[in-house]
Amino acid sequence: MAMLPYKTPQQAIQDAREKIIAERSGEQYGLKTTFDELNIGMGKYFRFATVNLFGGLSGHGKSYLINKLNKDFLDDVLNKEVLFIPVALHFGFEMSASDEILRNVASDLKVSYQYLLSSQYNKETEDYNVISDEEYLDIQGCFDSYANRNILYFETPGNIKQIYATVVSVIKAYKQKAETYNLLHDLVKGDLGFKEYKFIVNIDHTLLIDKLGEKDTLELMANVGKYSIIMRKELECMVNLVGQLNNNIEDIRRLSTPALHYPQKSDIYAQGQLYNACDNVFIIHQPELLKISNYGKYKYPTTKLVHLIKIKARHGNVGSIWFKNMLHQGSLECIDIKNILGKKENKKELPQEL
Repeated sequence: MAMLPYKTPQQAIQDAREKIIAERSGEQYGLKTTFDELNIGMGKYFRFATVNLFGGLSGHGKSYLINKLNKDFLDDVLNKEVLFIPVALHFGFEMSASDEILRNVASDLKVSYQYLLSSQYNKETEDYNVISDEEYLDIQGCFDSYANRNILYFETPGNIKQIYATVVSVIKAYKQKAETYNLLHDLVKGDLGFKEYKFIVNIDHTLLIDKLGEKDTLELMANVGKYSIIMRKELECMVNLVGQLNNNIEDIRRLSTPALHYPQKSDIYAQGQLYNACDNVFIIHQPELLKISNYGKYKYPTTKLVHLIKIKARHGNVGSIWFKNMLHQGSLECIDIKNILGKKENKKELPQEL
Protein backbone atom coordinates (compact mmCIF):
# COMPACT_ATOMS: atom_id res chain seq x y z
CA MET A 1 0.00 0.00 0.00
CA ALA A 2 1.38 3.41 -0.99
CA MET A 3 2.55 5.73 1.77
CA LEU A 4 0.60 8.95 2.23
CA PRO A 5 2.49 12.12 1.22
CA TYR A 6 3.69 14.51 3.89
CA LYS A 7 5.19 17.97 4.31
CA THR A 8 8.14 18.89 6.47
CA PRO A 9 7.92 21.84 8.90
CA GLN A 10 10.13 23.81 6.51
CA GLN A 11 7.72 23.21 3.63
CA ALA A 12 4.70 24.17 5.75
CA ILE A 13 6.47 27.33 6.92
CA GLN A 14 7.27 28.27 3.34
CA ASP A 15 3.59 27.83 2.38
CA ALA A 16 2.54 29.97 5.34
CA ARG A 17 5.13 32.63 4.48
CA GLU A 18 3.87 32.81 0.88
CA LYS A 19 0.31 33.37 2.10
CA ILE A 20 1.37 36.28 4.30
CA ILE A 21 3.46 37.85 1.54
CA ALA A 22 0.65 37.46 -0.99
CA GLU A 23 -2.04 39.00 1.22
CA ARG A 24 0.09 41.96 2.32
CA SER A 25 0.83 42.83 -1.31
CA GLY A 26 -2.60 44.43 -1.68
CA GLU A 27 -3.66 42.09 -4.46
CA GLN A 28 -7.26 40.87 -4.19
CA TYR A 29 -7.22 37.08 -3.78
CA GLY A 30 -10.92 36.57 -3.17
CA LEU A 31 -14.32 37.88 -4.20
CA LYS A 32 -16.33 40.66 -2.59
CA THR A 33 -20.07 41.00 -2.17
CA THR A 34 -22.12 44.19 -2.04
CA PHE A 35 -22.70 43.50 1.67
CA ASP A 36 -19.80 45.16 3.50
CA GLU A 37 -20.77 43.41 6.73
CA LEU A 38 -20.50 40.03 5.04
CA ASN A 39 -17.13 40.89 3.52
CA ILE A 40 -15.87 41.86 6.98
CA GLY A 41 -17.28 38.66 8.44
CA MET A 42 -15.37 36.65 5.86
CA GLY A 43 -12.10 38.42 6.60
CA LYS A 44 -12.16 40.94 3.70
CA TYR A 45 -13.70 38.69 1.02
CA PHE A 46 -14.71 35.13 0.14
CA ARG A 47 -11.57 33.11 -0.55
CA PHE A 48 -11.01 30.10 -2.73
CA ALA A 49 -10.07 26.64 -1.41
CA THR A 50 -12.85 26.92 1.18
CA VAL A 51 -16.14 25.13 1.83
CA ASN A 52 -19.10 27.26 2.93
CA LEU A 53 -22.49 25.98 4.06
CA PHE A 54 -25.64 28.11 3.88
CA GLY A 55 -28.53 26.52 5.76
CA GLY A 56 -32.11 27.56 6.25
CA LEU A 57 -35.71 26.44 6.36
CA SER A 58 -37.63 26.28 3.08
CA GLY A 59 -38.65 29.74 1.93
CA HIS A 60 -36.30 31.63 4.25
CA GLY A 61 -33.98 32.92 1.53
CA LYS A 62 -31.01 30.56 1.30
CA SER A 63 -31.29 30.06 -2.47
CA TYR A 64 -31.76 33.81 -2.94
CA LEU A 65 -28.56 34.37 -0.96
CA ILE A 66 -26.52 31.98 -3.14
CA ASN A 67 -27.91 33.61 -6.27
CA LYS A 68 -26.93 37.01 -4.85
CA LEU A 69 -23.39 35.76 -4.19
CA ASN A 70 -23.17 34.46 -7.76
CA LYS A 71 -24.22 37.84 -9.08
CA ASP A 72 -21.72 39.74 -6.93
CA PHE A 73 -18.81 37.37 -7.45
CA LEU A 74 -19.11 37.66 -11.24
CA ASP A 75 -19.60 41.42 -11.25
CA ASP A 76 -16.54 42.75 -13.07
CA VAL A 77 -17.02 46.22 -11.58
CA LEU A 78 -17.38 45.13 -7.96
CA ASN A 79 -14.48 42.70 -8.35
CA LYS A 80 -12.48 44.58 -10.96
CA GLU A 81 -9.25 44.32 -8.94
CA VAL A 82 -8.88 40.54 -9.22
CA LEU A 83 -6.11 39.25 -11.49
CA PHE A 84 -7.97 36.04 -12.30
CA ILE A 85 -11.24 35.11 -14.01
CA PRO A 86 -13.86 33.66 -11.65
CA VAL A 87 -16.06 30.94 -13.14
CA ALA A 88 -19.17 29.65 -11.35
CA LEU A 89 -20.50 26.12 -11.74
CA HIS A 90 -24.02 26.31 -10.37
CA PHE A 91 -25.67 22.97 -9.65
CA GLY A 92 -29.17 24.34 -9.12
CA PHE A 93 -31.36 21.29 -8.64
CA GLU A 94 -34.23 23.19 -7.06
CA MET A 95 -34.61 26.16 -9.39
CA SER A 96 -34.28 26.56 -13.15
CA ALA A 97 -31.51 28.66 -14.69
CA SER A 98 -34.10 31.01 -16.17
CA ASP A 99 -35.51 31.70 -12.70
CA GLU A 100 -32.02 32.44 -11.40
CA ILE A 101 -31.64 35.04 -14.17
CA LEU A 102 -35.07 36.50 -13.45
CA ARG A 103 -34.10 36.95 -9.80
CA ASN A 104 -31.04 38.92 -10.87
CA VAL A 105 -33.07 41.12 -13.20
CA ALA A 106 -35.70 41.73 -10.51
CA SER A 107 -32.94 42.86 -8.16
CA ASP A 108 -31.42 45.16 -10.79
CA LEU A 109 -34.75 46.82 -11.58
CA LYS A 110 -35.95 46.79 -7.95
CA VAL A 111 -39.16 44.94 -8.73
CA SER A 112 -40.50 41.55 -7.70
CA TYR A 113 -40.28 38.30 -9.61
CA GLN A 114 -44.06 38.42 -10.07
CA TYR A 115 -43.83 41.92 -11.53
CA LEU A 116 -41.41 40.73 -14.22
CA LEU A 117 -43.92 38.06 -15.24
CA SER A 118 -46.80 40.56 -15.38
CA SER A 119 -48.32 38.79 -12.40
CA GLN A 120 -48.22 41.30 -9.56
CA TYR A 121 -51.70 41.99 -8.24
CA ASN A 122 -52.79 45.54 -7.50
CA LYS A 123 -55.51 45.67 -4.84
CA GLU A 124 -56.58 49.17 -5.83
CA THR A 125 -57.14 48.38 -9.51
CA GLU A 126 -58.03 44.73 -8.81
CA ASP A 127 -55.84 43.77 -11.74
CA TYR A 128 -52.34 42.52 -12.57
CA ASN A 129 -49.51 44.64 -13.92
CA VAL A 130 -48.41 44.28 -17.53
CA ILE A 131 -44.78 44.89 -18.52
CA SER A 132 -44.69 47.92 -20.86
CA ASP A 133 -42.58 48.15 -23.99
CA GLU A 134 -40.21 50.55 -22.23
CA GLU A 135 -39.87 48.21 -19.26
CA TYR A 136 -39.23 45.30 -21.60
CA LEU A 137 -36.32 47.19 -23.16
CA ASP A 138 -34.84 47.66 -19.68
CA ILE A 139 -35.29 43.95 -19.01
CA GLN A 140 -33.61 43.09 -22.31
CA GLY A 141 -30.70 45.32 -21.33
CA CYS A 142 -30.32 43.33 -18.12
CA PHE A 143 -30.42 40.07 -20.09
CA ASP A 144 -27.65 41.37 -22.32
CA SER A 145 -25.49 42.21 -19.30
CA TYR A 146 -25.76 38.63 -18.01
CA ALA A 147 -25.30 36.89 -21.36
CA ASN A 148 -21.51 36.80 -21.14
CA ARG A 149 -21.11 36.06 -17.43
CA ASN A 150 -18.78 33.17 -16.63
CA ILE A 151 -21.36 30.82 -15.15
CA LEU A 152 -22.59 27.39 -16.15
CA TYR A 153 -25.97 26.17 -14.90
CA PHE A 154 -26.58 22.48 -14.21
CA GLU A 155 -30.29 21.81 -13.72
CA THR A 156 -30.36 18.00 -13.95
CA PRO A 157 -29.72 16.31 -10.59
CA GLY A 158 -26.89 13.82 -10.38
CA ASN A 159 -25.00 11.90 -7.72
CA ILE A 160 -22.00 13.36 -5.93
CA LYS A 161 -19.51 11.46 -8.09
CA GLN A 162 -21.15 12.84 -11.24
CA ILE A 163 -20.97 16.34 -9.79
CA TYR A 164 -17.29 15.90 -8.97
CA ALA A 165 -16.53 14.44 -12.42
CA THR A 166 -18.34 17.36 -14.04
CA VAL A 167 -16.32 19.89 -12.04
CA VAL A 168 -13.04 18.14 -12.97
CA SER A 169 -14.05 18.05 -16.66
CA VAL A 170 -15.02 21.73 -16.77
CA ILE A 171 -11.85 22.83 -15.01
CA LYS A 172 -9.76 20.79 -17.44
CA ALA A 173 -11.53 22.40 -20.42
CA TYR A 174 -10.95 25.92 -19.10
CA LYS A 175 -7.28 25.24 -18.39
CA GLN A 176 -6.84 23.92 -21.93
CA LYS A 177 -8.50 27.09 -23.20
CA ALA A 178 -5.94 29.21 -21.34
CA GLU A 179 -3.03 27.08 -22.56
CA THR A 180 -4.27 27.25 -26.15
CA TYR A 181 -4.49 31.04 -25.93
CA ASN A 182 -0.90 31.26 -24.76
CA LEU A 183 0.32 28.90 -27.48
CA LEU A 184 -1.45 30.82 -30.25
CA HIS A 185 -0.06 34.19 -29.18
CA ASP A 186 3.56 35.18 -29.43
CA LEU A 187 3.86 36.47 -25.88
CA VAL A 188 6.49 39.11 -25.40
CA LYS A 189 8.62 39.13 -22.28
CA GLY A 190 6.61 40.33 -19.34
CA ASP A 191 3.25 39.44 -20.89
CA LEU A 192 1.49 37.08 -18.50
CA GLY A 193 -0.79 35.83 -21.22
CA PHE A 194 -4.30 34.64 -20.40
CA LYS A 195 -5.56 35.24 -16.87
CA GLU A 196 -5.84 32.28 -14.54
CA TYR A 197 -9.29 30.80 -13.98
CA LYS A 198 -10.60 30.16 -10.48
CA PHE A 199 -13.74 28.17 -9.82
CA ILE A 200 -16.81 28.53 -7.62
CA VAL A 201 -18.92 25.39 -7.16
CA ASN A 202 -22.46 25.88 -5.83
CA ILE A 203 -24.76 22.97 -4.91
CA ASP A 204 -28.36 24.07 -4.32
CA HIS A 205 -29.29 22.07 -2.49
CA THR A 206 -27.57 19.05 -0.92
CA LEU A 207 -30.71 16.98 -0.20
CA LEU A 208 -31.53 16.94 -3.93
CA ILE A 209 -28.30 15.13 -4.86
CA ASP A 210 -29.05 11.65 -6.17
CA LYS A 211 -27.95 8.66 -4.13
CA LEU A 212 -25.33 6.29 -5.54
CA GLY A 213 -25.07 3.27 -3.29
CA GLU A 214 -25.56 5.32 -0.13
CA LYS A 215 -27.86 3.47 2.23
CA ASP A 216 -29.51 6.64 3.54
CA THR A 217 -29.41 10.43 3.47
CA LEU A 218 -26.91 10.63 6.32
CA GLU A 219 -24.38 8.60 4.35
CA LEU A 220 -25.09 10.78 1.31
CA MET A 221 -24.37 13.94 3.32
CA ALA A 222 -21.14 12.38 4.60
CA ASN A 223 -20.05 11.80 1.00
CA VAL A 224 -21.03 15.34 0.04
CA GLY A 225 -18.75 16.56 2.80
CA LYS A 226 -15.87 14.32 1.64
CA TYR A 227 -16.10 15.39 -2.00
CA SER A 228 -16.41 19.04 -0.99
CA ILE A 229 -13.10 18.74 0.84
CA ILE A 230 -11.54 17.10 -2.24
CA MET A 231 -12.76 19.96 -4.45
CA ARG A 232 -11.37 22.43 -1.92
CA LYS A 233 -7.96 20.79 -1.50
CA GLU A 234 -7.19 19.26 -4.88
CA LEU A 235 -9.02 21.68 -7.19
CA GLU A 236 -8.80 24.79 -4.95
CA CYS A 237 -12.47 25.58 -5.57
CA MET A 238 -14.70 27.75 -3.45
CA VAL A 239 -17.50 25.31 -2.62
CA ASN A 240 -20.84 26.74 -1.51
CA LEU A 241 -23.36 24.22 -0.22
CA VAL A 242 -27.02 25.02 0.38
CA GLY A 243 -28.43 22.86 3.16
CA GLN A 244 -31.76 22.32 4.78
CA LEU A 245 -32.66 22.66 8.45
CA ASN A 246 -34.47 19.94 10.33
CA ASN A 247 -37.73 20.74 12.16
CA ASN A 248 -36.20 21.30 15.60
CA ILE A 249 -36.37 25.08 15.31
CA GLU A 250 -40.15 24.86 14.78
CA ASP A 251 -40.72 22.95 18.02
CA ILE A 252 -43.21 24.72 20.30
CA ARG A 253 -40.66 24.82 23.12
CA ARG A 254 -38.16 26.63 20.88
CA LEU A 255 -40.82 29.05 19.63
CA SER A 256 -41.97 29.92 23.15
CA THR A 257 -38.47 30.26 24.66
CA PRO A 258 -36.72 33.44 23.46
CA ALA A 259 -33.27 32.15 24.47
CA LEU A 260 -33.75 29.26 22.02
CA HIS A 261 -34.98 31.28 19.03
CA TYR A 262 -31.63 31.61 17.26
CA PRO A 263 -30.60 28.84 14.84
CA GLN A 264 -27.80 26.58 16.04
CA LYS A 265 -25.61 23.70 14.86
CA SER A 266 -28.13 21.01 15.80
CA ASP A 267 -30.74 22.63 13.52
CA ILE A 268 -28.78 21.71 10.39
CA TYR A 269 -30.03 18.55 8.73
CA ALA A 270 -27.30 15.90 9.00
CA GLN A 271 -25.11 18.45 10.77
CA GLY A 272 -22.72 15.77 11.97
CA GLN A 273 -21.98 14.81 8.36
CA LEU A 274 -21.63 18.32 6.88
CA TYR A 275 -20.58 20.68 9.64
CA ASN A 276 -17.05 19.38 10.15
CA ALA A 277 -16.28 19.49 6.41
CA CYS A 278 -17.05 23.21 6.21
CA ASP A 279 -14.81 26.19 6.88
CA ASN A 280 -17.75 28.56 7.34
CA VAL A 281 -21.36 27.80 8.27
CA PHE A 282 -24.19 30.31 7.92
CA ILE A 283 -27.90 29.99 8.65
CA ILE A 284 -30.41 32.44 7.18
CA HIS A 285 -33.61 32.80 9.16
CA GLN A 286 -36.84 34.81 9.04
CA PRO A 287 -38.47 34.49 12.47
CA GLU A 288 -41.59 36.28 11.23
CA LEU A 289 -42.38 33.22 9.09
CA LEU A 290 -42.56 31.13 12.28
CA LYS A 291 -45.04 33.65 13.73
CA ILE A 292 -42.47 34.96 16.24
CA SER A 293 -43.29 38.60 16.99
CA ASN A 294 -40.30 39.36 19.22
CA TYR A 295 -37.10 37.55 18.38
CA GLY A 296 -34.65 36.24 20.96
CA LYS A 297 -33.96 37.48 24.46
CA TYR A 298 -33.50 41.04 23.15
CA LYS A 299 -37.02 40.91 21.68
CA TYR A 300 -36.22 42.29 18.26
CA PRO A 301 -39.43 43.09 16.32
CA THR A 302 -39.58 40.63 13.43
CA THR A 303 -41.48 42.52 10.74
CA LYS A 304 -39.39 42.03 7.60
CA LEU A 305 -36.41 40.94 9.76
CA VAL A 306 -33.89 38.52 8.24
CA HIS A 307 -31.17 37.07 10.43
CA LEU A 308 -27.97 35.69 8.88
CA ILE A 309 -25.99 34.02 11.64
CA LYS A 310 -22.51 32.63 11.19
CA ILE A 311 -22.14 29.73 13.59
CA LYS A 312 -18.77 28.40 12.42
CA ALA A 313 -15.63 30.14 11.24
CA ARG A 314 -12.52 28.02 10.88
CA HIS A 315 -10.49 31.22 10.48
CA GLY A 316 -12.25 34.25 11.92
CA ASN A 317 -15.27 35.21 13.99
CA VAL A 318 -18.83 34.01 14.37
CA GLY A 319 -21.73 36.42 14.79
CA SER A 320 -24.78 37.95 13.14
CA ILE A 321 -25.71 40.10 10.17
CA TRP A 322 -29.19 41.58 10.01
CA PHE A 323 -31.25 42.46 6.96
CA LYS A 324 -34.55 44.05 6.10
CA ASN A 325 -36.55 41.86 3.75
CA MET A 326 -36.93 43.89 0.56
CA LEU A 327 -37.62 40.93 -1.71
CA HIS A 328 -40.62 42.77 -3.16
CA GLN A 329 -37.83 44.80 -4.79
CA GLY A 330 -35.62 41.76 -5.32
CA SER A 331 -33.15 42.54 -2.54
CA LEU A 332 -32.07 42.36 1.08
CA GLU A 333 -30.95 45.54 2.85
CA CYS A 334 -28.35 45.43 5.63
CA ILE A 335 -29.52 47.12 8.83
CA ASP A 336 -28.09 48.05 12.23
CA ILE A 337 -30.08 45.86 14.61
CA LYS A 338 -29.78 48.45 17.42
CA ASN A 339 -31.80 50.94 15.38
CA ILE A 340 -34.93 48.79 15.30
CA LEU A 341 -35.09 48.69 19.09
CA GLY A 342 -35.80 52.40 19.27
CA LYS A 343 -33.32 52.88 22.09
CA LYS A 344 -29.61 52.71 22.80
CA GLU A 345 -28.36 49.38 24.07
CA ASN A 346 -25.13 48.46 25.79
CA LYS A 347 -23.04 46.87 23.03
CA LYS A 348 -21.73 44.29 25.46
CA GLU A 349 -25.25 43.08 26.07
CA LEU A 350 -26.07 42.62 22.41
CA PRO A 351 -25.21 39.42 20.53
CA GLN A 352 -21.96 39.45 18.61
CA GLU A 353 -22.22 40.94 15.15
CA LEU A 354 -19.90 40.30 12.24
